[in-house]
Amino acid sequence: MLLKARRADIVVEGAVQGFGGRLSKSLRATDTVARLGGDEFAILLEELDSPQPAARVAAHIVQAMQEPFVLDERSVSVTTSGGVTVQMQAGAGRVLPQDLMRRVDEQLSAAKGAGRNRCRMEEEETGPA
Repeated sequence: MLLKARRADIVVEGAVQGFGGRLSKSLRATDTVARLGGDEFAILLEELDSPQPAARVAAHIVQAMQEPFVLDERSVSVTTSGGVTVQMQAGAGRVLPQDLMRRVDEQLSAAKGAGRNRCRMEEEETGPA
């Protein structure tokens, strides 16, 4: 039993690492990706002129993760849910990082509640109909 648990942990970690690698390939060199822990990642997109590019990136990431990962000779499928918030600089005032993360978490919860494989952006949803 312990061997199976360890093997499962290795497969799960391999899927998360593969997800992170695929995620990095979906972004610009100027974007920042951070693994927050477990299977949670944060992405910082800078220098956007409107919220629409963030919505397109989110939809692209969900689509990119649809292809199964091959780990230890097994096909492993994952679902992807995301929360998106955009803070434009012009006239926005100071916004604390924890406030942005709270807003993202709210959108993530909404995306998961609407079904997997989708992203939810404040006032906008991207994913399957």
